[in-house]
Amino acid sequence: MSVARLTAKSSLWNLASNLGQQILNFLFFVYTARLLEPSAFGLMALALVFVDTFAVLGRGGLVEASVQRERVSDELQNQIFWFLQLVGLSASLALYVGAFGLANAFGHPELADALRWLSPVCLLLNASAVPEARLQREFGHDAIARSTLWGVTTGGVVGVIAAFQGYGVLALVFQKLASVVVQCALMWRQESWRPGAPSLTFARELRQLLRMGLEVTSANLVLMLNSKLMDLLVGLFLGPTMLGYLRTAWRCFELVLHVCVDPLANVSLVTFSRVRDDHGRLVSAYARMVEIAAITIFPVFFGLSAIAPLAIPLVFGEQWAPSAPLVQALSLIAIAGTPNPFFVPMMTATNNTRRLTLQSMIHVVISILLTATMSPLGVMAVAWAQVVRATAMTGVSLWMMRESVGISYETTWRAMRPALLAAGAMGVAVAWFLQSNALAPLTGWPLLTALIALGGVIYAAALLLGFPREVAQRWQEAREMLRGRAA
Repeated sequence: MSVARLTAKSSLWNLASNLGQQILNFLFFVYTARLLEPSAFGLMALALVFVDTFAVLGRGGLVEASVQRERVSDELQNQIFWFLQLVGLSASLALYVGAFGLANAFGHPELADALRWLSPVCLLLNASAVPEARLQREFGHDAIARSTLWGVTTGGVVGVIAAFQGYGVLALVFQKLASVVVQCALMWRQESWRPGAPSLTFARELRQLLRMGLEVTSANLVLMLNSKLMDLLVGLFLGPTMLGYLRTAWRCFELVLHVCVDPLANVSLVTFSRVRDDHGRLVSAYARMVEIAAITIFPVFFGLSAIAPLAIPLVFGEQWAPSAPLVQALSLIAIAGTPNPFFVPMMTATNNTRRLTLQSMIHVVISILLTATMSPLGVMAVAWAQVVRATAMTGVSLWMMRESVGISYETTWRAMRPALLAAGAMGVAVAWFLQSNALAPLTGWPLLTALIALGGVIYAAALLLGFPREVAQRWQEAREMLRGRAA
């Protein structure tokens, strides 16, 4: 099989794995959320800040560094394996020993149990690093996807059972542990390679990989800081219950982005790369990606914002009602965040990767300043800080694309405008129907179903009546694409 076909196959498996993980995790999250208190999810989110940080440091970027090499000898793989086991064991022990100190620093003794139970995750992730790298290098993404999905499924079942048994935050801990154990076991089952005896000397190639891995680790830590900083500061200033409410709202936001935007973002790099030498086609491809993303996510977020006071208690349970205002605030990120997933592919495709480092640094600074300033003011202030952060970063990204690639602000606005205005009208209408009790005597799930259906009709009508030319163009393009595939 050619490299192009192998790449396409691997991309499809990556896409299926990511979507499957998001959907399965969300379904299990809904089940456990109805059984556990918000504080349990807050404690778990706080514990994962430290576990994930230790895990990234423990792997040292060696998986990514070894995948980039065309060939890795058995001797080098053996040294990588044993080096990672030593580092993984050290990270797990450090997390286990420091659990009580971290718990005391945050004023929540129950955090110590979660951290100590989760400490083996660092070693387990390192144990599967070499087979994972081998599978990636051999385009075995289907095996990785199956291992991941089975791990998520097993962990979810374990977590639900433990939650039914009243284990509290440990139910979420057991879910994570079971998932990682199954993934590690299945990775090894897919690989025929086995480690030999450990060596006391480091090969020159290993030192080279470590230097490359250090750069990867630095980039991964920056990304993690952006995503975990909110959890850390909210947990520190406001406690696990408020963090639990915020994480639930953020989980809804992330699910929509991963399901609706990730598939587009995954193919955008290839698309932009193929047309990068033709500026007109490059701008057109970018506009089309933004337009499709906007048409998909705007109605979901605007509709979710309108129905959140009804939907959140129905789906997650009454104890989660305080998350509804947070969902409404975070939904506004969709407006600013629609072009952002295409920034990295665009900069990569056009050989402007230096802009990525600068953008990441600006992102970290803005995140630290906004989150640290707003955390003491309450969880709603933190939610609005994320909206401001996303808006600021969108401005930075659009400015960089204009300066580097020549994509104007007007291009992005024209691509987003039809969906934004149609979804805005739909959101206002649905909110009015909910607040005015216009659909009485419907309540509960029947009311929620009716509002979703009504929102879909209003959105479609607004697009057709407000932007008939744009809708006709997209419909014609879709028909031509289908005819081409049929031919």
